[in-house]
Amino acid sequence: MSRNQHSDITKGKKKIARQLIFYIVIFSSLITLFITVLQLYRDYSREVGQIENQIEQIKKSSLQSLTRSLWDIYDSQLRLQLEGILQLPDIQYLEVSTDGKVYVSVGKLQSENTISATFPMVHIFDNKEKIIGELQIVATVDKVYQRLYNKVLFILFFNGIKTFIVSAFMFFIFHFFVIRHLEKISSHTKSTTYDSNSVLTMDRKDKNDELQEVVGAINNMRRNLLESFTKLKISERRFRAMFEQAAIGVAQVETKTGRFVKINQKYCDIVGYSPKEMETMKFQDITHPDDLQTDLNNMNKLTKGMISGFSVEKRYVGKDGSIVWGNLTVSHLLGNGEKQEYNLAIVEDITGRKQAEAEKENLEKRLQQAHKMEAIGTLAGGIAHDFNNILSAIIGFSELAKESIPTENPAQKDIDLVLKSSLRAADLVQQILTFSRKSDQHIEPLSPHLIVKEALKMLRPSLPTTIKIVENIDNDCGKITANPTNIHQIIVNLCANSLHAMAEEKGTISVSLERKEMSFQEIPQGSTASPGPFIVLKVTDTGCGMNENIKKQIFEPYFTTKEVGKGTGLGLAVIHGIIEDCQGFIVVESKLGEGTTFNVHIPALKQEKETSNKVTTTETVPTGTEQILVVDDDDAIANLNKTQLERLGYKVTSITNSPDALEKILNDPSQFDLIITDQTMPDMTGAELAKKVLRIEPEMLFVLCTGYSSIITEKDTLAIGIKKYVRKPVDKRTLANVVRQVLDQE
Repeated sequence: MSRNQHSDITKGKKKIARQLIFYIVIFSSLITLFITVLQLYRDYSREVGQIENQIEQIKKSSLQSLTRSLWDIYDSQLRLQLEGILQLPDIQYLEVSTDGKVYVSVGKLQSENTISATFPMVHIFDNKEKIIGELQIVATVDKVYQRLYNKVLFILFFNGIKTFIVSAFMFFIFHFFVIRHLEKISSHTKSTTYDSNSVLTMDRKDKNDELQEVVGAINNMRRNLLESFTKLKISERRFRAMFEQAAIGVAQVETKTGRFVKINQKYCDIVGYSPKEMETMKFQDITHPDDLQTDLNNMNKLTKGMISGFSVEKRYVGKDGSIVWGNLTVSHLLGNGEKQEYNLAIVEDITGRKQAEAEKENLEKRLQQAHKMEAIGTLAGGIAHDFNNILSAIIGFSELAKESIPTENPAQKDIDLVLKSSLRAADLVQQILTFSRKSDQHIEPLSPHLIVKEALKMLRPSLPTTIKIVENIDNDCGKITANPTNIHQIIVNLCANSLHAMAEEKGTISVSLERKEMSFQEIPQGSTASPGPFIVLKVTDTGCGMNENIKKQIFEPYFTTKEVGKGTGLGLAVIHGIIEDCQGFIVVESKLGEGTTFNVHIPALKQEKETSNKVTTTETVPTGTEQILVVDDDDAIANLNKTQLERLGYKVTSITNSPDALEKILNDPSQFDLIITDQTMPDMTGAELAKKVLRIEPEMLFVLCTGYSSIITEKDTLAIGIKKYVRKPVDKRTLANVVRQVLDQE
């Protein structure tokens, strides 16, 4: 044996020994850690359970007495009880809170490793349960961690010593029975040539173990070579079968020409050709024209030896003309004399994945649009709140001024114009809220053909005489469920959009309304609409039309093609929001120079229902003599409501600070028959004020007024106990009717 061979054997011995020790240590350590973790988990669960049981015992034994002390406002007794509980093991901090504020607390939160529990403090008063506060108990688990930590150190130390002893013993046994014999086997094997007749023998007592089998295997190696050549031929046949039956496309391609030499059935299935057809074709024949140049560049680099292979996603054109996406991997095959002649092409059909990616991209675009609408909606809500307060003052004081001057005074007409403009401004606020999807609008079954005709009748005088309007309205198309103002707004905005699209304000606007049954395939992808009957409103113009890029953006907020000052970019965005709220969809058809058609689809009612359209009007405004408290942080609104109600005969007190109002009410609740409060106020909202008062005086009558609120709805208001929810601006007649309705109801 040469020196180099002996060196290799020695290195192999050292390597096996190191590996043996390494794996023994790793295995022992893993077992130790696993058992330790199990034990620690069990101990931790037991001790944490004891702490939780202790907290539960505190609840059972002390919660009732603590609640009684809190109700009696016996602070010293309450604190003494909490300090007594604090002496219990592991209890770190206790807190009693009322109305979200800390009332009494003992202890300190000195650790982040705690277990906490919060219990409501319920007191029974007049046979009614009232939650007057909350008890929070915080217990520390630091001592538990410390005990577990000490236990871990002991287990690891003990098992480390045990692992070392076992490893040393295993190393000695393995060397004695295995390694020294492997050295001899290795030395003999390295010195044996293909034509050597030497036989490996081992001087060992036990000749029936694994080492002896290795010796026999080495001696039989030469005679097995012939059998190996036979098996190689069998393997070749198996490889051919695998090639033909593979689940991915495999082909042998001639490098210079791109001709298919061999191709499996899966490759043929992907592109739709038969194997015989493919053998007469080149890869260029089935490659999509837009991807062909990339393929040719890669094949050129492969031919020149610049790369050994490449992988690319490409499109194939199937026999039926369909587009198939494939993940292509190409590597070279060497021919005789190591000269590159063929390539191996492997193709995986990824058409489904590409379709899923396209759908994902579409969903991401819709999500971005939703985020954009949400941001604008937040801005719209703030504008609506402030603007409605301003409108309330304008409308209210205008009504007061109108009452103070004679009917024949010319100022009466001026005030009427102010009121009319204010009401139009209120409608504008509702339009903003509709656009932002933040308004709860009244919807009802209605006949759209009546609204369409009315809107067109109103629009006709406002359009130039050079614009022709062609109507095709089906009076029997049926009904939809919507807000009448919103449907009117759709007609006006679409016709205004058509007018702006016509050069020199000349052309035709065609408006049609019909009923149509829509199948699932006819509903655009991404729409939430369901198949069924729809009312289809079509508005067509002979204007300039638009390209595809503009069509994709027309429903985005603030997007407009008009000059600065001639459009806000909100009209079509508002329409889009209204239609989606109606569970419908809109389809736009347009070509440059050929005009545009907007197809609005709104679900039709399957069963027509008769609705009552009776409107009750009263000429007289109801009056009264009750005591009313008005709470509003806006001085103008507070004074306005006070004056209006006093003119109706009521005795009114106005306060512009909600905490002061709460104090005045609680001092003598019987002095007021009704409280009218604004919702959005500093320090305390109207809803919070009502909650605090109703907790003490459940029979108190409340009316909540709001310009806009994103945190409370009419349903939430009624659930609190407030009798009426009113949206600003509120005119005098509405205010009088609401007040009388609430007072008379009680």
